Amino acid sequence: MSDINISESTIRRNANAKSFQRGEHYYRIGAVLSIIQRGDEITGEVEGSSEEQTYRVTIGYDNAQLTAICTCPYNYDGWIVVNQNIIVMQLNG
Repeated sequence: MSDINISESTIRRNANAKSFQRGEHYYRIGAVLSIIQRGDEITGEVEGSSEEQTYRVTIGYDNAQLTAICTCPYNYDGWIVVNQNIIVMQLNG
């Protein structure tokens, strides 16, 4: 199993400023509840803005292509696959 390394510049390039800022905040407060890497896929749970909200995030890396899915109700204000929960998972990786 190889580590998936995603640079901060890649995250910034593919996210809008608001989502990146929120993702950094979630990272600082420790909102990632779990993170598991299996092969070229990372899955985890991120606590939302209230303790009752937990979202599942999956980040895949295949042939130099990143994909990401989150169960939150994000309205896609920016790059379609990057929201604050995905960002916090990438920053934790």
